[in-house]
Amino acid sequence: MKKLDVRRNPLPIAPEILGPPQLHYPPGSVSGIFNYCRQLRIGEVRPLNEAKLILVGQGSVGKTSLINRLIHDRFNQDEKQTDGLSVTNWTIHINSKDVRLNVWDFGGQEIYHATHQFFLTKRSLYLLVCNCRTREEENRLDYWLKLIKGFGDASPVIIVGNKRDEQPLDINQKALREKYPNIKAIIETSCSEGAGIDELNQAILKEVAQLKEVYDLLPLSWFEVKEQLEQLDEDFISYNEYIGICYRSSITAEHNQTQLIGLLHNLGLVLNYQDHPLLQNTNVLKPDWVTEGIYALLSDDVLKTEAKGQLTLADLTRVLPFQSDIQKIATVT
Repeated sequence: MKKLDVRRNPLPIAPEILGPPQLHYPPGSVSGIFNYCRQLRIGEVRPLNEAKLILVGQGSVGKTSLINRLIHDRFNQDEKQTDGLSVTNWTIHINSKDVRLNVWDFGGQEIYHATHQFFLTKRSLYLLVCNCRTREEENRLDYWLKLIKGFGDASPVIIVGNKRDEQPLDINQKALREKYPNIKAIIETSCSEGAGIDELNQAILKEVAQLKEVYDLLPLSWFEVKEQLEQLDEDFISYNEYIGICYRSSITAEHNQTQLIGLLHNLGLVLNYQDHPLLQNTNVLKPDWVTEGIYALLSDDVLKTEAKGQLTLADLTRVLPFQSDIQKIATVT
């Protein structure tokens, strides 16, 4: 058999194995599909029950306040702007199952936009948050929707018009839906009053429930590797060390190792840029460590003004608090 394409069938198998859902891309390898099915038959399996929720939008639109309302039902009028990126876990209940959402909150400041390409992923649910007080052009909805389409593919999007207590949302909903059919809902909220939060919560539950990948079955050996990587004390490990972890969990086939690290990257649990021409030889990285280092450098006033964006080893020593961090960054890059 030269080719096996079963992507349009209701199979609980991840697209990392079956191939991209778009049929103009080639399907997964025949050997990979059969090997994966063989693992499901001979070993115990578990549904993934995990997904990635990504919040994007301009600065000061209330993304962090929205997360606090959704998860903790609280509001802080003096909430600070997110510098770079914040990652939070949120457990929701769908179809009698607990599903863990890895919530990524991106700072909306212009200087951070160039880094989004490294963290926006497929198989995610996006919340595009805008400010009801400003016009559609100022919220740059078209820019953000194009960005999501470019890096998130056909991932579902919920547009959230925040601060509706001050002004109703005024956007061309019909035109946006026609241009971007992956927009699933447009909801107005007020974090200060709590208005619209229940409606948004229900919309999130509905869209996560329809993410097929949440219910994909994975061999227990894959979960063992996932849990070991989550519990690592190191900020990064070499790819060879990752392969060693796979071997100890009896994942010896190279394509299984590749499929698994791709899945974990898309979930936001680790970072490994195997498809990026410049980063494909880098290591398996902890997202928190990477983002803290990158955004500390991007936010440094001296680098932005006096150095005009030119980075030296002396700058690393000055900006990052620990010498070990500098050595790690130099090793990775």
